[in-house]
Amino acid sequence: METKPIPSKEEASLQLKQLLQMGASFTSAKCAKCERKANVVAGKIWECTCGEINSVPTNKPIYENPEIGPSKEEIQLAISSTNEG
Repeated sequence: METKPIPSKEEASLQLKQLLQMGASFTSAKCAKCERKANVVAGKIWECTCGEINSVPTNKPIYENPEIGPSKEEIQLAISSTNEG
């Protein structure tokens, strides 16, 4: 199984801002296989770190500190910095 490189904090922050600028919103989800909690882009199929491809999540409140994806605080900071400029 091929593993994906983990982006640096700066790369992840930039990717998050780009997603938000494109109109993405986030929702919480749990992996069907390993049950890890994740904050993922709403309306998209997502791949867990265990390799499981998960179905499109519904809009649910995002997790404060998920095991996968940005935290609630990181999403809020990215939204506020995107709105500033």
